Amino acid sequence: MQMKKKSLAGLLLALFLIVIVPSAFASKPSGVEFIDLIKEKVPNYEVNDQGQTYGQGPFEPGVSQEPDLIKVVGDNGVKGYVKSSDLNPSFNSPEEALKYQNTPKSNKIPIYKSDGKTIIGEFSMTSH
Repeated sequence: MQMKKKSLAGLLLALFLIVIVPSAFASKPSGVEFIDLIKEKVPNYEVNDQGQTYGQGPFEPGVSQEPDLIKVVGDNGVKGYVKSSDLNPSFNSPEEALKYQNTPKSNKIPIYKSDGKTIIGEFSMTSH
């Protein structure tokens, strides 16, 4: 009787190892599939002669790359692109960032054609 219990336990363990364990790992994407999933999330932007990417923004959650030139409709309805660096100021310290954040401002930044050089209008940014 005890031999039958050991045989049954061994058979169940073997079944578990052969069927259940491999199927648990089968649902995870391979390295290549994972890279393909990332590529699907990163937009395929066009590139101008300056090597700058341009296209639509802001992005869906999870997208980690924005174009160098972001499509906008500016003052007086002009359509073009603003440099992402103009929209996202950089700071050297937390104090500098807080000062910027707490200071009301009205900024006009240039709107470019997709070539990234030709200025065609202005885009007003205000904060308070």
